[in-house]
Amino acid sequence: AQGSVAAGLHPGAVTLPVSEAGGLKEPLLPVGMPKDRRVSRKSSLREGMESWTGADVKAHRLTVFPDVDSLREQARGALTQAEYNVEDEYHTEGLYQYLARSQGLKGITCVMIVLNAIWIGIDTDWNHAPALYYATPVFQVMENIFCTFFTFEIVVRFFAFERKATAFGDAWFLFDASLVAFMVWETWLTTALLAIGFADALAYGDSAHASVMRLLRLLR
Repeated sequence: AQGSVAAGLHPGAVTLPVSEAGGLKEPLLPVGMPKDRRVSRKSSLREGMESWTGADVKAHRLTVFPDVDSLREQARGALTQAEYNVEDEYHTEGLYQYLARSQGLKGITCVMIVLNAIWIGIDTDWNHAPALYYATPVFQVMENIFCTFFTFEIVVRFFAFERKATAFGDAWFLFDASLVAFMVWETWLTTALLAIGFADALAYGDSAHASVMRLLRLLR
């Protein structure tokens, strides 16, 4: 014996077909729908699900869950991102880029930085002149040697850049250039102003303390 429970008396009421065991026998469908339409509706739904391909299932899954492989590739790409190398901004040919890339010039520069640091200590202890213009010849010669070399090195690096504006975006280049500018000021410009009488030695008595900033290059 089978029965049904009516959820209402109006034409759109829903029937609940039940079996003797008390379970639903058929899906809930509106009352009044022809039986052939019910069968057609269930069949089309079943056929539609069976027609799904693997790609359809995967696409449906991606709309709910993120693609693990894609996330893994993005994380790997972020970890393996190439580090900034200033030499990538240099010309690929020419004398300046050749010198800027050469290990020989880099090695000599490191040696000169260390020697200059030692010389700053000697100059501080033994040179009591208010300005380089009044110092003994040995101090003048050594300061001019260091100033000439570091000016040459920074000019080489500047002209090695393929785009000169890129040099002003490189932090180390700007740092080194500022130190060379201080050195040029106290070694050449100040001396020239004192030589022609445009300045007083007392006005530049403390300028030698700027040379201590050159010690910061050792941090590299």
